[in-house]
This record gives sequence, structure tokens and C-alpha cells, in this order.
Amino acid sequence: MAAVRLRDIVAAGKLTRIALLRHGKTNKMADDLARSLTPEGVDLTRASAEKWSIACGAPTLAESVFCSRAQRTQQTAALIVPGTPHQVVPSIYPEAGEALNSRECDTVNAVFAHKGYAPLQAYLDHDGGSLSPALETYAENVWAEVLDLYAPKADAAVAVFSHAVFVSATARFAARALGADEKCILDSNVGEACGFLLMQAGDGAAWTVQYVTHLE
Repeated sequence: MAAVRLRDIVAAGKLTRIALLRHGKTNKMADDLARSLTPEGVDLTRASAEKWSIACGAPTLAESVFCSRAQRTQQTAALIVPGTPHQVVPSIYPEAGEALNSRECDTVNAVFAHKGYAPLQAYLDHDGGSLSPALETYAENVWAEVLDLYAPKADAAVAVFSHAVFVSATARFAARALGADEKCILDSNVGEACGFLLMQAGDGAAWTVQYVTHLE
């Protein structure tokens, strides 16, 4: 299981910081994968990069960077973690149907088309919690693929660039695996180039979660 693998890597001292971010502002296009950041999106993402640097207390947010196949996540990563190569994780992009089976994927995307950008809690509450298994499956498979690609290093950091409510679903999976408080993950409506930072202050210390935003 991905949760067990994640805990084992942390216990070995090979991971002390996890960042999960939404891509920056884009324009709509018929080819969703080809959507790129607008000039405003580039400027706001650069502003966000400063916020992330302050939040993590390090010059580089992460040594290992993972993006979806969508161009906008890769552009966002290049601005927030400049000079660090990224790896593409196909299952991050939910419409690809690789992190969910087709029925679950269709269900989540149909609700997203109706509900739009909203906190994760709103999705978990939808229709008596019917989306919870699909979102959990999504996050489990994303983390499994990320950990397959991750080359653990001492005190390393990981950044995952994703989309909409799926940022929150992936963050919640990590928070639950590491025993961190998930309240801000459930309650935050993730803005463009914003997201969640999970950190461990020291060996054996508790993990903390904060929502990082440039919109304040």
C-alpha cells in the first residue's frame, strides 16, 4: 500500500517535506492538456514561488518534482522550482482514466463539472459520501506512482503539481498516512498556484500541514 510505503520512507529519514500544488492561471482551450499559463498566471505563480520559499524555509521547495501530463502543471513547476527537472505522473491527470477506473473517473468529473472549485469537504459530503471511495482510489494510485519514481535521499522534499480538488485529495492521503491534522486540507478551496505544505520539524517529530497562498 502507498500509505505504508510513504511511512517507511519517512521513518528511514528520506523525506521531511511534501508540497502539493495546483497549477497557475490558464486560458480555456479545446485541448485541455495543451492549456498554458496566461501572462497574469506567470506573474502570480512567480509571486507564489516567494510564498512557498518562505513557508518551507529553504531556497528550493523540493529536490523531486512530479507533474501531470498537462502543460500547465509543468509550467507552474518550472516557475516555482526553477532548474529542477520534473517527472510526469500520468495518473495525476484524472481524465486520463489511469488513476481511477472509467466509471469512478466519470463520476468525479461529472460532479466537478457541476460543483466546480470547492473545498474537498464539499466533495466528500456530496450525495452521502459517494465520492469518497473514488477520491481515495485516485490519491492511492497517484502516490503509488510517485513513490515508484521517487529516489529517496536523506532529508529530501517532494513537490506534486496537480489540479483542482485532486490536489486536496492527494494531500489528505499523505496527511492521514503520516498522522497529520487534515482540517485545513478539508476546508481550503485551493487557489491557482496555491496548495498544501506538509513538514516534519525533526526526527520523529509530528507532521504539520499548512495552506500556502499568495492571495492574502
